[in-house]
Amino acid sequence: MSSKRDVLVLPCHKSYWSRVKGDLRHIATGRIGTLTQFRECLTQMATSSGCMKSRSQFQALEPVFDCLDAQCVESPVSGSVNSTEYLEKILPVQAALLLDMKSLFPRPIAVLRKGMRTQEVLTERQCLTLISAGFLCLLPEPSDKLQSLNFRTQATKLRCLLNYFRRCLTPAEASLLLNPPDAQDKGEDQPAGDSPAEGAGNQTLPEGEAETPPATPQPPGAWLADRLVTFHRRVLSSSVPAYEELWESPQQLLAFKFVDDVDACDANKDSSRNSRLINSHAPRLGGSVLEMGADSDEILMMEYPSMLAGLVLVEKLSASECVVVSGIQRYNLLKGSGASLRWLGDYVDECAPTTDGHVQREMAVYQIKSYKTQPLAQFSPTDILSELAAIHIAVHPTLGTTANKSWPPPQHEGEAAESAPAASAEPAVAEERKDSPQPGEQQSADVSAAPAGAEKPPVEERRAESPKSPSSDKTALPLPPKVPLFAYPPGCGAIYGGFPQLRFFLLWLASSCCERELLVRCPGSMGIDWDSELDRQQLSHIQSLVKQRGMTVGQLFGFLIDGASNLPERGLRLSDMLMLRLEKGL
Repeated sequence: MSSKRDVLVLPCHKSYWSRVKGDLRHIATGRIGTLTQFRECLTQMATSSGCMKSRSQFQALEPVFDCLDAQCVESPVSGSVNSTEYLEKILPVQAALLLDMKSLFPRPIAVLRKGMRTQEVLTERQCLTLISAGFLCLLPEPSDKLQSLNFRTQATKLRCLLNYFRRCLTPAEASLLLNPPDAQDKGEDQPAGDSPAEGAGNQTLPEGEAETPPATPQPPGAWLADRLVTFHRRVLSSSVPAYEELWESPQQLLAFKFVDDVDACDANKDSSRNSRLINSHAPRLGGSVLEMGADSDEILMMEYPSMLAGLVLVEKLSASECVVVSGIQRYNLLKGSGASLRWLGDYVDECAPTTDGHVQREMAVYQIKSYKTQPLAQFSPTDILSELAAIHIAVHPTLGTTANKSWPPPQHEGEAAESAPAASAEPAVAEERKDSPQPGEQQSADVSAAPAGAEKPPVEERRAESPKSPSSDKTALPLPPKVPLFAYPPGCGAIYGGFPQLRFFLLWLASSCCERELLVRCPGSMGIDWDSELDRQQLSHIQSLVKQRGMTVGQLFGFLIDGASNLPERGLRLSDMLMLRLEKGL
């Protein structure tokens, strides 16, 4: 039986909910027309929920929205939402969604505690509800082990969130996604006045044909109820492998290629589809995303807003842990970092969901060590090994789960997982799932038992019939174990002080160990001259030589352990020394 500390206590289960419901009903009727009224309402709800820390907490609300309105005028790109549009069109629907919170969460939601190998499955609609509750300061402030989801930050991030709310909550967006354009095109040439809305009184139905009843209005965010997002926490029993396990590895180094980040709404350039993104971060998921942080960690969270729900679910990570988030969808395009961060516009993600409801994209986040004060320490054999292990848990399909708690990872993991996906994609929960139907399995059972023509209930209602344990409703990771990695060299930049070439080679080693193609991205948000630091032309030449010589993971690892420690002091780069050895056949 789960204790209260193992589950997220939602506002609808708190004593202040009856007071907050009155405020939400007031908002849902469209009575908030000015920013001053919005601030007063936020102050009242934050006071009820215990989120009010000082009287000046919302003093910056009007200036932030004024800055947002100015940005909308200066760069009126697709998806821009100004303060008036938010207050009049989006906020009332957001309040209506929150009023339905109790029915949207029919079972407890587990908190992924430190050291626990567990996962939590949410619908996109549930993620949206949690984020909306945080945005309106309804969630109680968490302990130090969790992040706050209550919003207090700058205009660029506000544009991202308002675009996310617009996409998820406005009827036009939901209608477009529920009724594809090809279905709507059939009525394009219909004469004016012949539409059901305009000429219903003049139409004559064929004899014997009943009139079609008007469509029932969809509840807020209903189209997201069948899309799933899984947060899966992994833990290594031993954080560092033995040298011999890597030194003697016969695994061939696999291919890598450099890819560009998407800088326009062009899905053909989006290499993150059907891949796993790797992101290093501070001990807390998302870093300072809802404060003033605006580096790579925070930027990814705003581009994929459903990950924000993890702030109240995932406790601080240790060096031997990672979190894999499956089913994330992109909504925003951002450019720059820090003070130069700006929103480029809305992004229509064409990454399709799988049959189990997950969008075919996942992100692994893990804690990175900082070498800002001692940059040369990262070249020591011990640090190389520990950093490689940290990257490896984020790259490997199952390392850190119940079945694979420690090094060495099982051999031929990819083939085993592909031959038995239900059992090996997430072995950490295989035993728990024996008597617990999967979301897809539960759906099949519900549909088969329902009368013919009956409408299937939303996922939230179907899941209420599953076992009540917070960890019992599990789902396998939707992507095969050998999908490409979409990653940048981790731990680089001013915050962590990592050497880009060393980090690149560690990433290459980890991806090759797991038999995954490596797609290397070089985000401009990190303030690094990637062309100078990595020398793509030289690394591409090294890749050709590696293929010719048949260089293995063990040989590259041995090169890093033997030769990396004294190179920086001599002013040499790893790529220079490695190419020299390859050309001379050493």
